Amino acid sequence: SQTFEDWSLRFGYSFAEPVGPISLSLNAGVKFADYPVFFNTTDGREDETLFYGVNIGFPDIEYAGFVPGLSIDGSQSESNVGRFTRNSLSVAFTINSAF
Repeated sequence: SQTFEDWSLRFGYSFAEPVGPISLSLNAGVKFADYPVFFNTTDGREDETLFYGVNIGFPDIEYAGFVPGLSIDGSQSESNVGRFTRNSLSVAFTINSAF
């Protein structure tokens, strides 16, 4: 079993009114993780991750009470153990309730 400690700080903001033809919410943050006991390292493993997200809705395209959307999330992780340094980006199409 592996034990670790982590903490994160996240900020988010959703615009109350549409921005032009879209609804918009943004978030970003940082996460620190410390794995004091890790294979092949004397100081354990330490990770730092920056992450962000954007959610876009298209309220003008409502159909049957649902609104299409787009979600974009990404992160960049730095680690003192090379195999855990990585970048990621995901894009998802969403359908949200309008009511």
